[in-house]
Amino acid sequence: SENWSLNGGGGGCGGRIAFHYSTNNSTLATLTANGGKPKGSTSYGGAGTIYFKDIDLQGEGDLIISNNETSWSTDLNLIAETVLPNNTTFDNLTISKYAKVYNTDTLTVSSTTTVNYNGIVKNTGTFVSDILDISNNGRYISDLNSVTTYTTLNWSGGIISDNGGNMALLNNGVSLNIPVGSTLNTNINRSYASVVVNGTLSHDMNSTSDTNKLNYTVSGNLTINSGG
Repeated sequence: SENWSLNGGGGGCGGRIAFHYSTNNSTLATLTANGGKPKGSTSYGGAGTIYFKDIDLQGEGDLIISNNETSWSTDLNLIAETVLPNNTTFDNLTISKYAKVYNTDTLTVSSTTTVNYNGIVKNTGTFVSDILDISNNGRYISDLNSVTTYTTLNWSGGIISDNGGNMALLNNGVSLNIPVGSTLNTNINRSYASVVVNGTLSHDMNSTSDTNKLNYTVSGNLTINSGG
């Protein structure tokens, strides 16, 4: 059947689904592994995982992590995280629709990582991906002492939070360009050769203390274009 679901209830986390196949003739369009949300509660279950592996091909398979929701809270504290094993490798990884993944060790994606539609990745370890796609309100958090490595960054309508760490886009001394429709929230001091803002440059929200603040030193031009 192509109408399968494995849904967590009562705010519990979603399940784990794995397909090992030699021929895949199904789109499995309605396959879900959602976390649950109790009626009237503000606690949201972590997304489950859906794994695909062609046994006739070399590689590590593709992983999809999605809560399949369009209107959950974007408050990180209200959504449970999906835990991945340490030192994990995939061919492709998709984190979407209010799924939240914290990487604390080493996560390697040989092809494409897609973070979109309010999916959330917080990297406190080492994250390596050939292509990193952050789009359509997907959120990527570069934490202090983390390392993010990619060959190609596609940043279109996504949100990046800079809490420190090593990431080519954010490293001191480079020329920073924030695309139209994208948001960079910077919460530490940085220095750049130049900055061009076509999207939004800000910092994450503060609560009772003025912890997050935008503090840049720009040796060249700081340009805020129309719409930025």
